[in-house]
Amino acid sequence: MILLIIALADQGHLHYLKQIVFLIPYGDKWGHFFLIGLLAFFVNLWLNCEKLKVFKWFFLKGSVIILIIITLEEFSQIFIENRSYDVWDLISDYLGILVFGQLACYLTRTKAIVTSE
Repeated sequence: MILLIIALADQGHLHYLKQIVFLIPYGDKWGHFFLIGLLAFFVNLWLNCEKLKVFKWFFLKGSVIILIIITLEEFSQIFIENRSYDVWDLISDYLGILVFGQLACYLTRTKAIVTSE
């Protein structure tokens, strides 16, 4: 679904959706937060919230994968005529990845606790 949205946006076919989204205060940012956040949520669930260790910090593997892909996609908008790069979109994406990634881990841990009792 997200790939379809990106492809349609790149071709300039989402102008009607943009009109609706911009009626909601910060609608574009909320859209980024929830769409990318949900993507991170499901990828982290799929990977059972596996973690990567980088130096002394641990990161969710699914969140890192989504963060890299979304960062590249957002920066690619600089070179696409129908799109415009916005750092606040990227920040909304990152917040969604963080919040929904943590939610996936919480639910994974809660499920493990409930099933072990």
